[in-house]
Amino acid sequence: MFDSIRCASVTFSRRRRIGPARNRARALAAILVGFIALTPAGSARAQDEETSGLTYHKDILPIFARTCLGCHHTGGSAPQSLETYKLARSWIRTSGRQMREGLMPPWHAESGADRWRNAILPTAEDAETVRLWIEDKAPEGDPADTPPPLDFSSPWALGEPDRVLEIAEPFTVPSVETDHYRAFILTTLDTETWLSAIELVGDKFEVLKDMTLSALPFEDAERLAAQDDAAFDRVGPGPDLQDIAFWSAGMNLTALLPKGVAIKIPESFSLVLRVHYRGSGAVLTPRPRVGLHFAAEPGGHELKTLSIDQREIEIEPESYDFELGAERTLDSPVTIHFIQPRMQYYGREMTVTAHTPDGAARELLKVTNYLYKYQTRYVPTEPIALPAGTRIAIEALYENSYDNPNNPNMDPETATYGAAPLGEMLAVTLGVVE
Repeated sequence: MFDSIRCASVTFSRRRRIGPARNRARALAAILVGFIALTPAGSARAQDEETSGLTYHKDILPIFARTCLGCHHTGGSAPQSLETYKLARSWIRTSGRQMREGLMPPWHAESGADRWRNAILPTAEDAETVRLWIEDKAPEGDPADTPPPLDFSSPWALGEPDRVLEIAEPFTVPSVETDHYRAFILTTLDTETWLSAIELVGDKFEVLKDMTLSALPFEDAERLAAQDDAAFDRVGPGPDLQDIAFWSAGMNLTALLPKGVAIKIPESFSLVLRVHYRGSGAVLTPRPRVGLHFAAEPGGHELKTLSIDQREIEIEPESYDFELGAERTLDSPVTIHFIQPRMQYYGREMTVTAHTPDGAARELLKVTNYLYKYQTRYVPTEPIALPAGTRIAIEALYENSYDNPNNPNMDPETATYGAAPLGEMLAVTLGVVE
């Protein structure tokens, strides 16, 4: 069995405030102001002024390779590819608007690569380069300047896994545009297993929205797999459940754990893949796969998951700044290796703060302009050590209004705890080593 993370206390808070509308686009705004301007004013450089000399093949494609092509390649999770000049040029207006608004690349944390190892963000120099290229009417340049292409021939970023798991009977997603949740028992392990990395690989991204790999006793796994959409429990059926891997469209997951840190799956535990689908107008059958990379040496520092969540949720219609909070106090010292915030369509902002016994407050993560369809696990550049007695508090803002473009209801209704689209949640998962 997993050793549980002991906590001295678990408390929750619930507050509500209705206020005026506010500015949504914040993440990346400072870097990306004026990133791409395709209006007449944005391209009105004097005709006799020298051009920048920037071209797609020599200057722009390397930027796209660092920040975009992980998703925006043929067969990737994004709906359009930016691998060729023709494709990039055809999407430049949409790409420019989304980047100006801080929506692309999808990154919700206020801080970037200075704090998070898996942040893929354009630098200020990148922004200026692309802006000048667009002002020059986006010249293609010499194809001979094209850098070596990225290799997307294998879906496994870390090489061929030691074991690949697949769903025995994949779910066929109906064409109607509604959400569906299913849980699949992939395998039940007959021996204790230590993993250094896990990769989740999907397809049919039109309907595949997110996946969570969990380890739990077989009896709980059977119960979870039998749930239908109405009863689907996004947080888990019991204290033994461990969410050991997660994938969402647009995320950049640093899957390889630090040296000496591994995930332990106890003997007789089942691996369950929980999948969120959404119909897209076509009948499709995704076939996601899970790749397990075994640790070179069993034992060492065991990575566990610690969840802080709130289930007493009732967000009334026309709530613009509805506040929810939860907190948990550690009885043991831990080192944090990832932080994963979870909200749904109504969620907008979240702050995770550690209050240490000496009275200090340390902001662990601040997420703004949250979008449910693009989620990630935030991997700190340096693991975060917290002493016993630390109180970890989460505070979040929700909007259940007609003005919320992500609201699944044209006429807002009261949102309570449950699965999307009509339900809502507040949770943070921490990957920790005691």
